[in-house]
Amino acid sequence: MKNTHTLLIILLITVITGLMPVSRAHALFIEYTETYTDGSSQPFGEYPWLSANFADYAPGEVLLTLRAVNLTDAEFATSWFFNFNPLKNVNQLNIQYLEGTAAASVTIDPDLISAGANVTMPISIDFATSAGSSKAKKAALDRFEAGDYTVFLLSGLDDLTAEDFNTIYSSKGLDYLSVVHIQGIGEGSAWVKDGTPVPAPEPQTWILMGAGLVLLVIGSRRMRKNQATAGA
Repeated sequence: MKNTHTLLIILLITVITGLMPVSRAHALFIEYTETYTDGSSQPFGEYPWLSANFADYAPGEVLLTLRAVNLTDAEFATSWFFNFNPLKNVNQLNIQYLEGTAAASVTIDPDLISAGANVTMPISIDFATSAGSSKAKKAALDRFEAGDYTVFLLSGLDDLTAEDFNTIYSSKGLDYLSVVHIQGIGEGSAWVKDGTPVPAPEPQTWILMGAGLVLLVIGSRRMRKNQATAGA
């Protein structure tokens, strides 16, 4: 049994060592939890109301997934705004729709786009402000409502990573990573911003955590066995 434990430990160490040189993938997870303009209505659902996830997909390619996490039935997101690495040319960025609720338009402007309350950002993804009047129209262009999601492929720069969207815009004592306009909150609407961004765990991280737990279990069992043998 001792030899088996030794071999397992050696195997786990080999796996961990093999993972260490792997180039690090980037991921950025944003939750929208705060309103930031005077007169904004508070969305009725629990926060986070919305989320955005940037994840490296391939060299120079990033997947962006937007989700309406806790909007109520009447609420819908109309415009999402994002920052971009100021050291890179945002005009080279390409945003391609893949699946989910289709956007009405995508705007990229290095001179920045107004995003409410003196906030400006270079990227805007806009969705319909009214539901389609027919099934065909509704399927092609719909509001971004409760439970909806959409996925985009971001490309155009050889060295593009998810970290390029982890850029802060500061105004009047507040920091903004990303903002969204939500309508349909009773008679009002809200401009909402990110809370603290959450780094998404990478596959290597999960493997390392799992390997550590296995080693901990093995060590605990061996300790109990040794204690039982000593007490016999």
